[in-house]
Amino acid sequence: MQRLRDAVYNILRWSEKYVKTDMIYLTKGGFWLLFSYSIQAITGLILSVSFANLLAKESYGFYQFVISMASILAVFSLTGIGTAIIRGIAQGDEGCLRPSVKVSLKWTLGILLTAAATSLYYWTKGNYQLSIAFAVVAIAQPLITTFNLYKTYLQGKKLFKSYSVIQTAQRLLPFTLLLIAILCTRNPLTLVIVYFISHAISAVLIYLYVVIKFKLPKQSEVKDLVKYGKHLSLMESMAELATAADKVLIWFFLGAAPTAAYALAQLPIIHLQAMFGFIRELAFPKIAQKSLPGLAKALPEKIRTYWIVALAVVVLYIISAPTIFHIFLPKYPEAVIYTQVLSLVILVVPRSLVTHTFAAHQRTKELYLVNFSTPIIRLSLLAIGLPMFGIWGVIGATLISEWCAALLQWKLFSNIINKISWPKQTKIK
Repeated sequence: MQRLRDAVYNILRWSEKYVKTDMIYLTKGGFWLLFSYSIQAITGLILSVSFANLLAKESYGFYQFVISMASILAVFSLTGIGTAIIRGIAQGDEGCLRPSVKVSLKWTLGILLTAAATSLYYWTKGNYQLSIAFAVVAIAQPLITTFNLYKTYLQGKKLFKSYSVIQTAQRLLPFTLLLIAILCTRNPLTLVIVYFISHAISAVLIYLYVVIKFKLPKQSEVKDLVKYGKHLSLMESMAELATAADKVLIWFFLGAAPTAAYALAQLPIIHLQAMFGFIRELAFPKIAQKSLPGLAKALPEKIRTYWIVALAVVVLYIISAPTIFHIFLPKYPEAVIYTQVLSLVILVVPRSLVTHTFAAHQRTKELYLVNFSTPIIRLSLLAIGLPMFGIWGVIGATLISEWCAALLQWKLFSNIINKISWPKQTKIK
């Protein structure tokens, strides 16, 4: 066994000269993160396939509409404080989580009030199902948004095994209850209630577990962290709005059935992007600890390798998508071509390494430029493309905005590299 370990270790070290990455760190942390994301993808796909085959298209569209609206309402909170916490913990401030959670909970008042106002609006219109749904969102979404911040401590401390095991355990309650609910009822309102209440309860319980298990201190000065978190929240709010707006606009313009078809076309892409998320989570603590000159040398090669992997995944998915939908989602054959074209968005996933570089080194100017220009492009294209081209207008808006963001980020990163004062090399005679 020891010989096998030594052989694997030597192979990983040997491969580093080609991939330009700490393969020991990637393998140790990456295994557990990949395990977590795999469980997340499997449970998510089981639920989605169950919903898509057992629910009417209109009912599934209702379910997706409420969840998308909840994502939009989350912009009325400190959505960016999680990144600020990871950065703080990675740089040694282990006591920043608990006070940051208190601040975050106060800021979710905006979610509560907006969701309550939406609930009241639908009640006055006689749409009692949506009214009750948004009343549940008003109660549960602030808890989900706030107490899921437990993840930031584990990510910042590079406790990837604990993070993966705990996150997997957290998903068991919502997954089990939703699976039972879909087998017992076809009422979309019941499913919405089960979804939000189960996620809220599991988030609170897991947060308390992490606080107790790791004995997190109560006090820490988080004034600067919260200030930076507000900057990130302002930037991310636009991105969240643009990301969730597509299904909401499809609901209003085209109806519930097209919303269901688009959501299912998007679903495998979301899970594939999430599978790449383990690389982003591994990278952020490392990026936060490295200098910009060091990143300027290392990052281009890593992005190139990352992109080659993404390209292979896209090609494989485009080939296999018709079979996947035929077997698991036979009620939605129209979604196959949508999901194949949408998969091209995976090719810009490597831009997240540049985003992390900006966030880890507090490059607020660059972050503002990217996080405001990209959503504005996407929302503008949605406003033009959806009424004219339907779902194809939404897909075009998504792809164009993401590729514009990738090009802009690389341009900004190149400008940073060009401004770095490199040490002069001494000529050897």
